[in-house]
Amino acid sequence: MQVFLSYRRNDVGGYAGRLTDALLQRLGAKGVFQDVIAIAPGQDFTVELDRALDDSDAVLAVIGPGWLTAATPQGAPRLLEADDYVRLELARALNRNVRVVPVLVGGAALPAATDLPDELRGLVHRQAVVLHDETWHQDVDGLVESLRGEPAVPPRHGRWWPRRRGLIAAAAGLLVAGGVGAALLLLPSGGSGAQSSPSEGSYTAAAPWRLRIDGTAYGNGCTVTLTAGDSGTPTRVADGVYGIKRVQISQTGSFRWQSTDRQCLITPLAGTGNAVLPFTHEDDGDTDAFAAPATGVTAQVKDYHGGSKCVFRLFDAANGQVLDIATATPGTDTVTLNPYGRPKVYLFDDNCVVRVSAHP
Repeated sequence: MQVFLSYRRNDVGGYAGRLTDALLQRLGAKGVFQDVIAIAPGQDFTVELDRALDDSDAVLAVIGPGWLTAATPQGAPRLLEADDYVRLELARALNRNVRVVPVLVGGAALPAATDLPDELRGLVHRQAVVLHDETWHQDVDGLVESLRGEPAVPPRHGRWWPRRRGLIAAAAGLLVAGGVGAALLLLPSGGSGAQSSPSEGSYTAAAPWRLRIDGTAYGNGCTVTLTAGDSGTPTRVADGVYGIKRVQISQTGSFRWQSTDRQCLITPLAGTGNAVLPFTHEDDGDTDAFAAPATGVTAQVKDYHGGSKCVFRLFDAANGQVLDIATATPGTDTVTLNPYGRPKVYLFDDNCVVRVSAHP
């Protein structure tokens, strides 16, 4: 099997290199075409790209937060330029009905069909795959298994599952002992959306918003997909949630979500939130948004939950763009991230307890 990686260097160059390395380990030296390493100096770039597309079994469209907004020096959207290489690669693949898989990295979401040139609108009807920093190798394994047509392997429990499992069991025991029964209703906070069952529902957002995922009552971990009304393409936004997790959604419009079980309680929250520094973040996933200090954002790990590191990503609350990435390890528990002048930001962390404050 050979796969072709289509990407923008200024958007996901680092992610593309990391994905190439991971795929080479799984598919072999001839299994991946990435233009930076596959085209020798002096070769015709266009000819080699066409040859690689013809020889590929699948095209992976690696999409980061800046994929859609990349612009020429004159300010025109690159994707609308007739000679844009990303546009040419994907248009050729879609026209030939090659298997095209959108691969979302860095917190990106699948673009709306109305934002794409006509020949690329078929991209939004292809099933997307999300690669998370914290479960990178597991997610790549699932991608490769899907490309090979193999059955998906159930995700492994998170590293803090045993502790959560004990809490869930204890809570369940208290409910049974007390003879308590509960009927859960979804109560949207802002925006518009009808009440629905906990496991699925809809929401219309006029501005960036959040999903709160409560998996404490479901012992197998909640997996949540979100479908934009204008594209009809589901995107997985959360995997294996056993506790509480918030997910920031920068896209607007009409959405519908679905989770793996009725006991997964999903609540839409209007806006990006208004956290005040300093604060401690104990849940998995994204923090509420907060005013970005000009001196930088400091993240100090208080508990690694048995892990060997904690990866942080700082996002622009207005558009979900990744601004900075840092990794804390025992012994270097404090890292500083740069908001690059953005007025409001939020932080993602993977299962760590972290103290968030302004850099002094």
